[in-house]
Amino acid sequence: MTLSDVMNGICNDPYQDNTANMTKALTATAFPKWRGEDSKVCGEAATQPSIRLPPLREGRRVKLLHSAISLRMDKDKGAIGSGDGILLLDGGRDGLGPSLLGAVKPSPTETMSKHKTCKFLIWDEGAIRSKKHRNRGSQVNQLERVYLILPEDMQVTYKKRKHYSGTSAGDCLGPIIAPAWDDMDETWNATYALKKVMYGAANRVAVGGKPDGEPAENAKGARRKDTDQEPMAYHAMPSEVVSELYHEYNISHMLDLTCCDGKTAWEAILRRVPFIGVVFTSDHATELMKRLERKCWDGMLNPESPLFEPGLAGLIKKKKVNNKKEKKDKTKKEEEEDEEEEGDAGEEPEEDEDLEQEEDEEEEGESDGGEGEELEEEEDEEEEEPKKGRKRPASDKPEKPKAKPTAKTKAKAKPKGRPKAG
Repeated sequence: MTLSDVMNGICNDPYQDNTANMTKALTATAFPKWRGEDSKVCGEAATQPSIRLPPLREGRRVKLLHSAISLRMDKDKGAIGSGDGILLLDGGRDGLGPSLLGAVKPSPTETMSKHKTCKFLIWDEGAIRSKKHRNRGSQVNQLERVYLILPEDMQVTYKKRKHYSGTSAGDCLGPIIAPAWDDMDETWNATYALKKVMYGAANRVAVGGKPDGEPAENAKGARRKDTDQEPMAYHAMPSEVVSELYHEYNISHMLDLTCCDGKTAWEAILRRVPFIGVVFTSDHATELMKRLERKCWDGMLNPESPLFEPGLAGLIKKKKVNNKKEKKDKTKKEEEEDEEEEGDAGEEPEEDEDLEQEEDEEEEGESDGGEGEELEEEEDEEEEEPKKGRKRPASDKPEKPKAKPTAKTKAKAKPKGRPKAG
């Protein structure tokens, strides 16, 4: 199974396509058993999305649920099929439960029996407050509900939780730490311009009024720029919670009706289970696929990842060593060439100096040539004079060098005996 098979995005505009077309699109896929919808990431508020949840649009949600349930419903029992399950998250909005559960049926005119339970997600207060632009003592909503719809005959096996304390028999999960927006591995960040393309105009809904439980001071007043980096989903679920739900209910297939940031898809890849995600636009599917491919590549090189491939990691490591060696040899060769160039440049001035010195000597020789001839003529005249019988003057005779006084001469110079008295 390839990554394209696992991450198969269905790109339809729910406002234009009816339930029959959506059902037809889902029928053409390897339809999974479990369905999920997180109302926090079903779109994005057009203004102040960091503190506003996207509006719950009945048309989109109802069509998606009707299409999914109609394919897997056990019509003889009038309930969902054996082994199937539905998870619905209310995003911490009070009073949303009846609306969410009321849409769980195969069509607007049909009904079905439901065996439903409710669990609570407890968010960490400090993590929520740290994301507020201003903190003026407003109340923090930490409670979120997860509605589970299971077949009546389904036997749930309770087990120890994977990331949180307790067992799956408890109805509370937490404390949940909200993911950091600047954590590139946990949070998918994109430019505001790209986000607008991925969401599409239909999924960026303008909202008005004060956010529930939030003072207006917490809103970010600066206008958003196309170059600004933002989380793809400000209110996305942490990876630990997604992994915990897979683990707690032993999910072997998944249909995510709100596949926004791809965490459910990534968990399916780690578990090597089939997955289908409904995305906003074709651009959203393309960019999400790129992100998942990058994460898969990193996972295959990480010894701590379930996707680790020792053979591939060995080849990459060998390639890096070879590249490093080639780079080192290249650097060494360049340094040697530089040294040779510096040596050649240093020898050239010496040759120039020798040439200049020889030229100066030649010039001096030429300038002194007349004087040399006069001296030679005088010497010749002196040599001719003795031949004619002329006596050399006494002044011309060379003086003998005086001998240096020795110890004997010094002794002779001293007077002998005492001087006689007059």
